[in-house]
Formats: sequence, structure tokens, C-alpha cells
Amino acid sequence: MKSLAGPFLAVLYLLSVALYYLDASGTLKYFQYALPAIGLGISLINVRRVWFAAGDLARLSRTIGILCFLNLLVLLVNGDLYTKYFQESFLLAGALFFAVMVAGNLTHHTGSILTWALYSLVGIFMIDKGSALLSVLLNPGEIVAGLLTSSIQTESSLSFYFSLLSLYFIFEKDKPKAVIAILFMILSFKRVAFVGFLAAILVQFVFTSLKINYNRRLYSISLTVFNFAYLWILLLLINGQFDEAISSTLGVSSNFLFMGRVDLYNTVLAKTGYINWFGMGVGSISTILNRLVESGNSEGTLVNLHSDILKYYLEFGIFLFPIFLYKFIHYLARNSAAFCMIVMLNIILLTDNVSIYFGFMVLFYLIVYKIGYFPHQNIADSKHTTDKKKNRHFPQQTNPHIEPV
Repeated sequence: MKSLAGPFLAVLYLLSVALYYLDASGTLKYFQYALPAIGLGISLINVRRVWFAAGDLARLSRTIGILCFLNLLVLLVNGDLYTKYFQESFLLAGALFFAVMVAGNLTHHTGSILTWALYSLVGIFMIDKGSALLSVLLNPGEIVAGLLTSSIQTESSLSFYFSLLSLYFIFEKDKPKAVIAILFMILSFKRVAFVGFLAAILVQFVFTSLKINYNRRLYSISLTVFNFAYLWILLLLINGQFDEAISSTLGVSSNFLFMGRVDLYNTVLAKTGYINWFGMGVGSISTILNRLVESGNSEGTLVNLHSDILKYYLEFGIFLFPIFLYKFIHYLARNSAAFCMIVMLNIILLTDNVSIYFGFMVLFYLIVYKIGYFPHQNIADSKHTTDKKKNRHFPQQTNPHIEPV
């Protein structure tokens, strides 16, 4: 069972992604939410070894569990336990927990699973969007037009998956698979996924061309500060500070420019306030939006905030949010390649809600684990790292230049 547990869990994961996208009835798509329990059951005999082998994934899982518990205390004090706390805390922690079970059983064989993930996702996309794909290939101008309209027949949230795999295979120096992943990232067409991909490539280019020493703690703090700067500018935008400049320069309103998000954010902030020290509680933002829809005060399509950074700021509050953000980055960013993966995810989180996409987050954690602990020889730039903390429980490195932290 030890040797088969990891591959078996990985197969279940790929099956769950296929069911999510291809199940016409809509019932089997929820199979993915049973995976954490299945993973725990299979790993129970060796759970201690699995937990240690998963390294920083396990440590992050423990930290998020503690933060979610503290957040539950906030909800108890606020007396609002009928929010979506349990549902969304599961979405936040469940994918990470399952990734711990898979990574802990697979260790350095994770790369083979990621290769199969690429082929499986291509197959899922072809089945799901086959007819639309033929139409787009016969009219390639539709892709160019889609850059402006954000609308294309083959658009799919699978683009987020392909963006992760594109960056991963570039780091692995596997050109054929990288080309395949990039092609399907473009065809499945999520603009923010492409922007995140380009941002990550740019950051890695800066690292390699300038030969910058990678300091795990410094860059974790820097990215945390970046997110707070983004929030500050976003809150100013929502408050109307840039309305006149946008109107006079572009001739449109800020709400039109940001596709209705400004009105959406204003509606939510009217309920939460701009500053909340202890947060509203995990699940509270989705609950607020659902209540607005039910009361007829919001469009039925606006059931997500479309900015996970803003969402978790409002839900965790000023005290817990920076802890959550810093720990998330620091535990996963073992080298510059892993940091670039986090940069790409961060860009997507600014304007989307992918943190609740179970399948996507499992893939993200597995890729970060692979390139953090078992990187390709050519991307092992962590010989410059200034983080030298040792931990005897981490798996042995396959590259002599990678230092355990």
C-alpha cells in the first residue's frame, strides 16, 4: 500500500477534475470534496511519516488550521455562525490537506504525476471544448479580439491549470510539454492567467539575469507589502479618489473600466467597513453577497467578490490577514522558482477567486512542492539563499545546491 498510495491518490485527483468539468448531471462533480477524507484514510497507517515528508505543505496546513480556528472564535463573538464558515474554511484548507497526503506519499515522484496531469487536462479540454476549438482554429482572429472583449468560445477555467503547468515545465526545461501547456493556456483564454504567467516569467528573468541572492524571508515580506499596497490603492479607487482622473483621461467611469467591480466592492464595503481589525469571519463575504441577491439588491451573477486578496483582508481582518499572507508565501517559497509560482498565483488572486477552486489549488501545491524540494538542476538557484534553518523531517534534496530550511 505504501508504494501505491501516492499514485492512487493522484489518479483519484485527476478523475475528480475530469468529473468536475465533464459531468453533465452535476452530481459527480462534487466527488472532489471527498478527497481529503479518502487521502487521510489511505495515509492513516503512515500519517506521521507522510506529514513529515510533505515538509512545508504540512506546516502551512497546520498554520491555516490554527488561523481558521481563531477566525471561528471571531464568528462566535459576532454571533453569526450561519455564514459559510465551514464550507469556505474547508475549501481553503481541504485542497492543501489533500496535497499533503499526495505529496507525502509520492515524494520525488511528483514530477511523473504532473506530466500525466498535463495530458489529462488536455484531454478534458478537448472533450469539453472540442467543437468550439474547431471554430476558433478556423477563425484565429477571434483570439486577438478576445484580448479586448474577454470573450472567446473556448474560454475555460482550465486556463488557470495550464498557466501553472506552463511555468512548471519552463522551469523543468521541458520544452515540448511547455509548448503544449502554453498553447492550451492561450486557447482556454483567461487574461488574468496569462498576465500572471508573464509576471512570473519577468520575475524569474530578473532573478537569473541580475543574479540576485534569494532571501526567502525578505521576498515573503516584500510580496506581503505589495498586497497591502494593492489594497490601499484599491480602497482609494472604490472610495472614488481616481474617478475624475479616469473619466477625463479615458472617458469612462471607473466602474465601467473595471467591469462592474467597483459597484460590487462598494456594496460589500458598505456592510463590512473599510477597516476591520478582527475580520468578518471566513465565509462572511459570500454570505453577504448571497443575502444581497436574495433581497434583490444585487445581480444574481455577483455571488463572488472576484478578488481573493480583498476577500481575505475583509474576512481575516488587519491582525490575522498579514499573518495568513506571510505564512502562505514563506512556507511555500523555498527557492526563486517556487516564489515565481506564488507571484503568478498572487496576480490571479487580485482579480479572481481561484482559492476556492479545489482542483486548481491541489495542482498549485503539488507543483510548488515539486520545484521547492526536487527542482530541475538548471533552476536550483537557492545556493544563494540566506535562509539556513534546518529541519530533519524534510525529504533529502536531489540537488546539492538546495539547502533545507
